[in-house]
Amino acid sequence: MSDPATHSWQLWRDRRGRLSVLRLATLAILLMPFAKAVFEAGAIAHGARPLNELIHRAGFWALVFLGVTLAVTPFRRIVRYGNLIDIRRMLGVGTFCYIATHLALFFADQSYSPAKFFHEITHRVYLIIGATAWLGLAALAATSTDGMVRRIAAGTSRPLRDPEEIRALFVERLAALADTLDPGFGFDMARLSVLVAEPCPPEQIGIAGGEDTAELCRLIDRLSARLGPRRVRRLVAQDSHIPELAETALPAQAVNGDTGWSTFRRYHNEVALPPRPLRLLARPEPIEAVAEVPDGPPLRFRWRRALHEVVAAEGPERIEGAWWSEHGGPARDYFRVEDKSGLRFWLFRAGLYRDLAHGAGAPAWFLHGTFA
Repeated sequence: MSDPATHSWQLWRDRRGRLSVLRLATLAILLMPFAKAVFEAGAIAHGARPLNELIHRAGFWALVFLGVTLAVTPFRRIVRYGNLIDIRRMLGVGTFCYIATHLALFFADQSYSPAKFFHEITHRVYLIIGATAWLGLAALAATSTDGMVRRIAAGTSRPLRDPEEIRALFVERLAALADTLDPGFGFDMARLSVLVAEPCPPEQIGIAGGEDTAELCRLIDRLSARLGPRRVRRLVAQDSHIPELAETALPAQAVNGDTGWSTFRRYHNEVALPPRPLRLLARPEPIEAVAEVPDGPPLRFRWRRALHEVVAAEGPERIEGAWWSEHGGPARDYFRVEDKSGLRFWLFRAGLYRDLAHGAGAPAWFLHGTFA
């Protein structure tokens, strides 16, 4: 690591403290408009409105450098030249300085009157846009210092004490960052904090299958470190007979122990439940169906503007609504149907015709899933 006190002000040096031609060229380009204004100071001073000329120059170059700064990341990926990321912060801070100069000169043009300055900014659209951009760049410039702290977290689905496994998780996490971690002139300190510590008892491996469980947990941890814990999920069985409520997706690292599927399979075998579709919609979608009254299967139905002619049907499988819950609803009669093109669907009729005499609403048809 380099000494920040020695090299932090030397903008022409790279993160290793060596002279960088790329940084030198960027610094020269950033200072070129300022040098040009100094060189033409006499002509500007004898112009009609010298202060207005400087305001326009600062605003123009601020827009130019802002566009160049935004183009660095996509251009770096196109040309596959990673060192360009080293100058993006310089360009961003330089853009901020030009916008700040533009606003300072405009403040001077308003006779240093805060009332006139804020009145102009709040009543002109282009000034509102410029001030908003300056505030955003001010936040970025404030966080583009060598003293900032970057926190990177990596979680595990089981207690870990192997240094190599912990190191692998942080390697995955660093590789998955949207932006390359720029150390500037070096890191002053890297600190590892353990937020949650749990006992790590001995495990039986081999015969009990502990090795397979460890490998699965290791895979979950690495995927969660690379993609994010909310993007790696496991389905957990819920205590509900309503199909859309019978399972939920939780972060895989938060699921420990039995997920409930062994109990569900045992119940499935005991009561001989009909097969469920491979794809279950998150919420049943309403369809238009023609069916025999009162309990016949659908003869044809329209789903997402497509008409399906039913050639085969199995059912019904009745699932009563959970009357004690707000998610209960009426009883459902499920049918497994196949159309002329060979597509198979899981449909249900919500409500019974016999309940019409008791003031219930008319039954409606829904599509809940599709089979492979």
